[in-house]
Amino acid sequence: ALPISRVEHRGQQLHPCVGFRLLLMQDIAKPPTTVKQLQEVVKYATTTPSVNQIEFNPYLKEASAPLLAFMAERSITLEACSSLSVMDSLLVYLADSLFLPSDGPLTPLRVPGPLDAVLPSLAESLAITPGQLLLCWARSMGAVLLTTTSKAERAAEVLSIDSMPALSSAVVAQIDEAAKSFHYRAFSPHMDL
Repeated sequence: ALPISRVEHRGQQLHPCVGFRLLLMQDIAKPPTTVKQLQEVVKYATTTPSVNQIEFNPYLKEASAPLLAFMAERSITLEACSSLSVMDSLLVYLADSLFLPSDGPLTPLRVPGPLDAVLPSLAESLAITPGQLLLCWARSMGAVLLTTTSKAERAAEVLSIDSMPALSSAVVAQIDEAAKSFHYRAFSPHMDL
């Protein structure tokens, strides 16, 4: 991906069909996930972005705080993706020669996180699923939710959260407290470097 400053001249081209300034997405491979990256976008944009999509789950709340504050100062809405990843993807890959031949495949192993002890009982007390609880948590952070699934039961969970009431501050606090001692990024671990 090219830095924003290198594609500035392309961003100044007027799109002939719809009359807006075009910034070619093939030159920017991913949305900004750090304050520095978003500052660069804002610096070169002719219009302040209205949303920013980042991986967001309870384990990333503290790490995302500076970016969320920067977004809030500029009225940029959080678009949360992968909020359900903590249910499926807390994976480490075993490639230890004691367990596998050196040319064998990597074996995923789900590692329990602190939320595993909290989500089931909280969800049960609210008569919802842990997935619905995570989505309601993200919504309580002011996020617009972005999720995809190939599982019919997960799709039904996602569609049903619009009719659910907001989580109480006590429930949000319990989730935050359990998650703050752990950091997990499923899809962009390089962002932590």
